[in-house]
Amino acid sequence: MNELINDIYSLTEDAIITPRDLVDNIKLANYKKISYESTNTNGLKCEMITENDAKDEVIFNYYFDDKDFLIYVEAIENSVKTVMFNRSEKLNILLDNYDSAVASSEVV
Repeated sequence: MNELINDIYSLTEDAIITPRDLVDNIKLANYKKISYESTNTNGLKCEMITENDAKDEVIFNYYFDDKDFLIYVEAIENSVKTVMFNRSEKLNILLDNYDSAVASSEVV
C-alpha cells in the first residue's frame, strides 16, 4: 500500500522529466532533431526525431503543462501512433488500485 501511495504522490507532485532534460538527447547518434513549440494550454510540445535500428524515422512528441510537468508522450513510427505515457490515465489507474486496496482492507 505504501508503494501505491508513493506512486500516486510521485505522479501528482513530480515532473518526471522536464523539457530541459530532453536537450542532451540531441548528442546521441540516432537523434536527428529536437524542437520545441508552445501549446494553446501555455505548455510545451517537444518533438524529437530519431532513427531506429532499421534507419526508419521515429518521432517522439512530449507534451508538458505550464509547470513543465510531463503529461503525455507519443511515438509515431511508420504512421503508427503509440501512446508511451499518459499522466492522467496512469493516475486514474493508480487511484482505482488504491480504492480497491482500501475497500478490500476494510473490516465489515
